[in-house]
Amino acid sequence: MKKLITILLCLPLLFSCGDDLDKEITAEMLTDGYTGKGTFTYDVGKYVGEFKEGSFHGQGTLTTPSGKIAKGLWENGEFIGE
Repeated sequence: MKKLITILLCLPLLFSCGDDLDKEITAEMLTDGYTGKGTFTYDVGKYVGEFKEGSFHGQGTLTTPSGKIAKGLWENGEFIGE
């Protein structure tokens, strides 16, 4: 019974670990070399995805105000493709 209670109490932790794409990233965080996942909104669009050392890096999606979408792999701030 104790094991079951322990598992039930720890279960939410399994789903709350790691970075969240809903996390709002600021320009200051990027300047400080943020690494993780989140959403960054700025004048040329909105990027949702992974960051490494303050750059778009990994899987992510950039949507421009005009509706253009670049979705796929990013490396050091540059779009590589799908």
